[in-house]
Amino acid sequence: MTMKTKKTLQHIAAVAVVLLTLCLVFAAPAAAEAVYSGGDGIEDAPYQISTVSDLKNLSTAVNADGTTYAGKYFQLAANLDLEDEKWTPIGGNCTFGVTPSKLFCGSFDGQNYHISNLMVEEENSAVGLFGAVGPGAVIKNVYLENVQVTGLESVGALIGHSNTAGTASVSNCHVSGTIIVGGVTQVGGLIGSCGIGTVSGCSVNADNAESIVAGIYIEEDKEGDNIGGLIGQAYTNAPTGSPVALSGSSADINVFGFRKVGGLVGMYLGGSLSGSHATGDVFLAFNETYGSGKTLSVGSLIGEMKGAAGVSEISNSYASGSVGMGLLHAEDGTTVLSSAEPADGATISAGLIGAVRDGPATGTYDAWWYNVDLDDIESIAPYMKTKALGQISTTADEKGKVNLITSEEDFRSLEDDKTYTLACDLDLTGYADISHSVIIDGNGKTITAGDTNTYQKLLRLWGAASSIDVTLKNINVNGGSHYAVLVGTEANLVIESATLTGWNAVYVVQESTTWPEAKGDGSTVTIKNSVLSGTNSGSEGFGTVAIFANSTAVTISGSTLTAEVTGSGIQSIIRYGGMNDPVHGDSAVTITDSTLNVLNSGTGTASIYSNGTAETGTLKLTLGEGVTANVNPSAYIAGGMEVVQPGDKYLVQKYVDRSSSSSSSSTTEPEEPEQPEEPVVEPETPAAPGEVASSTEVTDGGEVAFETTVVDDETGEQSAPAAADSEIKGVVLPTGTEGTVEFVPVSEQPAPAGQEENTKRVFEINVPSYKKGEAAVIKFQMTVAELAADGKEAADVALWHYDEETGEWTKLVTSFIIKDGIVYFEAITNDFSPFAIVYADEPAADLPTDTPETPEQPEEPASPAPVLAVLVALGAAVVLRRK
Repeated sequence: MTMKTKKTLQHIAAVAVVLLTLCLVFAAPAAAEAVYSGGDGIEDAPYQISTVSDLKNLSTAVNADGTTYAGKYFQLAANLDLEDEKWTPIGGNCTFGVTPSKLFCGSFDGQNYHISNLMVEEENSAVGLFGAVGPGAVIKNVYLENVQVTGLESVGALIGHSNTAGTASVSNCHVSGTIIVGGVTQVGGLIGSCGIGTVSGCSVNADNAESIVAGIYIEEDKEGDNIGGLIGQAYTNAPTGSPVALSGSSADINVFGFRKVGGLVGMYLGGSLSGSHATGDVFLAFNETYGSGKTLSVGSLIGEMKGAAGVSEISNSYASGSVGMGLLHAEDGTTVLSSAEPADGATISAGLIGAVRDGPATGTYDAWWYNVDLDDIESIAPYMKTKALGQISTTADEKGKVNLITSEEDFRSLEDDKTYTLACDLDLTGYADISHSVIIDGNGKTITAGDTNTYQKLLRLWGAASSIDVTLKNINVNGGSHYAVLVGTEANLVIESATLTGWNAVYVVQESTTWPEAKGDGSTVTIKNSVLSGTNSGSEGFGTVAIFANSTAVTISGSTLTAEVTGSGIQSIIRYGGMNDPVHGDSAVTITDSTLNVLNSGTGTASIYSNGTAETGTLKLTLGEGVTANVNPSAYIAGGMEVVQPGDKYLVQKYVDRSSSSSSSSTTEPEEPEQPEEPVVEPETPAAPGEVASSTEVTDGGEVAFETTVVDDETGEQSAPAAADSEIKGVVLPTGTEGTVEFVPVSEQPAPAGQEENTKRVFEINVPSYKKGEAAVIKFQMTVAELAADGKEAADVALWHYDEETGEWTKLVTSFIIKDGIVYFEAITNDFSPFAIVYADEPAADLPTDTPETPEQPEEPASPAPVLAVLVALGAAVVLRRK
């Protein structure tokens, strides 16, 4: 039970005490001639309700004078504040069990004005703003804000009772703010007892936890039943009346009662429901004696539905609140709810629809969508004698029936082509076998499988006479030290939005030593948006997804897969074949848009892929676009793909041809620069320290390339740079930069203090008109051979910048790529003056690579680039390509 649910239960109990004590008698005013602020009561000139007095006059006219106003029209002409003064309902307000005789049968248009602070406290029935409406009544565009309405039977904020032979309508009427509506039967947030023809576009929307629609048990026939967030009871005036048509409406309020309790409608006696929903929590209360021989129904959408007049139809409607239950009893002078069983002989029926009964053969239950979060279903599941949770079957013989899994045994009675919902967490004691084509919605619940010494606690696809289609979604399966899901019969398995953990997450197996009766050949497995983890704490070899079968196709997308070794064994993301089983073939795994984690905290081997010792067959593993991994996956990438290394992860993406593309200022994929169109000024004499070697005018930023020479320190002679020398290639300036760009190959500025031995060279790029703070990119290059001669790697190189105002050197963000033995560097700077190429004090550590060394692993293909072992760096983008 969630904290939210507990707090709500406590509040409901407190409200229940208040409602049980509301037995106030309110005398009706004497008859008086109705006076309104204007109008003649005709459609073109409706009576004008501009004041509270006008509204009271309407109540008096209906109640005392018996005027129905049939064919008459009213308009609300202003916002009205009733100031919590006790209100006498317009019509109704009769003795319990008596059909109201005072009815409003006219048209009332609220014109979207608000009536606030309505308070009705009666020990009578048919109470609300309108106590009772009759045939032909039209109530529309009425907004009620902050209401407290209590009575006995037929209690609603807007309308208590309506008996209209299906001829009336309510539309665009809303209740909001703090809402308290309570009674003993037929209680709704908007309408208590509804025989109205159409209700459309209406809502009850509470904005705080103090609000509730509550049914209170007093005695038999006053038993807190037919309680709904919007309508308490909707019924058909059979045999001649039309059913209630409810559409486009909603309720967001907590609902409490003892029987036939629903988030939207408590009891639906025939009619149609479309495009409507409920989002409040719904609670079923017991007491020590009530309920023997009765079905106590509670539904997050409808408490109970019963066909009448040949129509019971629901479409495109849903509920998302939780369903709870408990014993209502006195404790320390307070009425509280606690966990306890109902009275002996009572049947609990809970679900999206609490119970469906006596429906006609022509009724339809199509186009549902189910979205119920049952936080407290564990306490309800043992009482589910009428399983009424989940999606409605549309087959002719299953109208109104829904399917709930509450125990391990339920798996053994699954039927073809049905949808089932897991009602509670299950701890398996044996096999939970699926042998039919089914959809199982886990409802976020967990199945715990696996044990230490046997394989006999397991969720498995098994024993089907032919290929089956199975979907497992929104489910958690913990396989412990063994398997989460085993496919031992030919199947098309879809796993969606699931979390599967264990030694193995998904295991497809044909006849084997361990599973001599398995027949998983020819299966397909589709895994979407799921988390799969496999942990090996032993000494054997296995995989998170293991295929010990022929002609198996596995497709994985949008998922996270982890293979972890904590012992001395082998664990792979994908494992093909076992230790002593027959050779398999013709299987394939494709992974896209997923994350691969290979972890090793033991002494064994973790990898992306491995074969079993006895496996001589082949499996095609293909990693497509969008796969990221913490180890090098280049051996398995699809054609037309490449691997780049942004930071400390590898990413599979579509191959990018960089041979002719222009250089970019990107720090993740710097490329070899093209020569600029601007003329390059070559120095006529060798450049001495501090002398300008290149000077270029720019008018709007862009790239400036430097043609450099190398000066011999001893002879002063000038020459072209050798392949082994570092070379400053140029600078990319932001748009808008104007003026002269000067390149000084050898700066007079000393190297960074403490870094003299690690400094490769100091140079200057001067841009006198540059606006400090804007980002520019410095490009330089070195050869792998030059780095190796210095005992360094590409990741050890960084460009530093000297700030002439502060007199301090700062290390810049530097990235690189390697191509044909040349390392191309880029560094981002926000200012110009001296720069230094500096080596790190300690060599950078290598990233982990997928290079298993045990005999059970396939030999890892050679890397397409000879220097991959040195590729780590801040923002580095290492490029590998599979042709």
